[in-house]
Amino acid sequence: MKILIVGAGAVGLVYGQGLARAGHAVTFFIKEKYRAELEGGVTLIRQHRLLPDKTEIFQDFDLLSDWSAVAARHFDQVWLAIPSTAVRQLPFAAMQAALGDATLVMLQPSAADYQLLTERWPAEQIVSGM
Repeated sequence: MKILIVGAGAVGLVYGQGLARAGHAVTFFIKEKYRAELEGGVTLIRQHRLLPDKTEIFQDFDLLSDWSAVAARHFDQVWLAIPSTAVRQLPFAAMQAALGDATLVMLQPSAADYQLLTERWPAEQIVSGM
């Protein structure tokens, strides 16, 4: 599956690594100002209570920063790994044009965020989970 993750903070990176490990093609949609930090990959540290911490380099992903670049590709799912305040600031018209029939996976627990998305996408195209 081809998955676009909006946001490459702690939540987006952990989900992205898990999805990549499962064999999915992961692309992050990020602000251009963060591209240099992410281009070479990121170091993730998995902390365990009873075992030593495990450090891993995660670099099996692509980066996009422009909705027209997203539109040039096909994505099966789009995961929103951003805070509720950022969801409200998304350029919905550009997103809709770029994403087509991709399934939206919202990680925000807010009913207000779900309502906002269902005003723009059919409810059957949105997966709400946290």
